[in-house]
Amino acid sequence: MINEEPAQEKDLAMLGMLWPLGVEKGKEFKPSDKAQAAIAMAIPDVLAVRKNTLLNVGIRWWSDRHWRSPVTDIGPKTGFNFETPEGLAVDDRAVNFFFAFGAPEELALKVGYDQTGQLLCGENSYRLHVPANIPASQFWSVNAYDLETASFIRESPRVGISSFEQPQTNADGSVDVYLGPRAPTGKESNWLPTKDGKGYMVLFRFYGPEESLLDRSWKLNDIVEEK
Repeated sequence: MINEEPAQEKDLAMLGMLWPLGVEKGKEFKPSDKAQAAIAMAIPDVLAVRKNTLLNVGIRWWSDRHWRSPVTDIGPKTGFNFETPEGLAVDDRAVNFFFAFGAPEELALKVGYDQTGQLLCGENSYRLHVPANIPASQFWSVNAYDLETASFIRESPRVGISSFEQPQTNADGSVDVYLGPRAPTGKESNWLPTKDGKGYMVLFRFYGPEESLLDRSWKLNDIVEEK
């Protein structure tokens, strides 16, 4: 990507920091044994920081729920270029683009914890009870993302559920979404598969968010483990 993309002034300092690692525009990447060892040693720490930041940054949408906005408020305030009068918000930009490749076109909320505050684990079974009158004038969707890659769970037969798919609804108009390694009997249309040993995060998107979401009067429930 460094070879393909023009070097922008705002990125020059970052690009220069890559030179000692052997990453430089127009040059083949051939790190020495010492450099490879240093990179291998640093990767787990960097990934741990990114994962922790991804889970815990963002505005807590309801004080009594674990759902948060995906990024800090610096993103929307700066048009997602992360340039402020005081400096470039490099950490905010890093976590944003670790998870996403562009500015959102919807209001999305994320969660990586269950109702009790425990990390979501792929071997467990969970239920997300979504109240009726979901405040999305266009459509809504819910997806699961692997925490290691911030991408969809690899080789999963299904990565998301949306209102376009017309999932099963309850008599009161609410929807139950099930997450886990096995589908509950008769609830396959409302099931998001997960993998044993894989931590993950859930993102709920509201396309055309309505006032009841913006003023917080409609609440999305926390994810509950099914014993």
